[in-house]
Amino acid sequence: MAASQQGKAVVFLCHAGESKPFVRQLVDRLETDGLKKDQIFFDERSLEPGDDLDSIIKAIESPSLKLFVFVVSKYCFDSDRTWIRAEWEAALTNNKKIFPIWLDDNNDDFKAFGNLVRKFSYKLRKLIAQRVNPQEISTSLPGLSEKICSHVCGYKSSQQRPPTSTDNAEELMTRLRGAEGGAPEDLDSDATEDSDEDLQSATSRTYCDLCGMRANVDDLFCIDCGTDLRRGY
Repeated sequence: MAASQQGKAVVFLCHAGESKPFVRQLVDRLETDGLKKDQIFFDERSLEPGDDLDSIIKAIESPSLKLFVFVVSKYCFDSDRTWIRAEWEAALTNNKKIFPIWLDDNNDDFKAFGNLVRKFSYKLRKLIAQRVNPQEISTSLPGLSEKICSHVCGYKSSQQRPPTSTDNAEELMTRLRGAEGGAPEDLDSDATEDSDEDLQSATSRTYCDLCGMRANVDDLFCIDCGTDLRRGY
């Protein structure tokens, strides 16, 4: 596993090889919506020659991993797909949040497919899954990405990522002082009275680069994901 990837992934994508075309599109959409490449564990892009199953399991065990996305297709149930069961069991053992996606072309509202899922794992069958027909992938991707980003980072897309403390402070300074030393913009009386307090509050806040959780600048670690706020990992 690439050194830069180890311990940073917040999303793990478990899938059969036959589902890679769908998974590639999902990963591209997640990156478009704000997740960084090293926050997504996708074997095709995250593994290097010589990496083995142990390194994959370590990625699942990592404290940074928040969501185990299981793309369940009929190929996952083949008896020779032992690594899929190993990844699934590692996610359960380490109490990872599971995000199941049922990927199947069917005309019975996934009833037969649900029976196959039950045979694979009754626990997996009990989880509410996102159901995707391969013929409708393009229309399903935005919603899937939005839900995954919401689970791991608390925002729905890159357009809704929390503003940084610097952004907050600069906006407030502009309003209070005006551009280039000019007269301040008109503020209502409440905003004027509270301006000093607001400015101090804005400059004392920061956000975790990994999960987007709000924090104070003197905090050492993110209370949500444990990221070292001094160094960003």
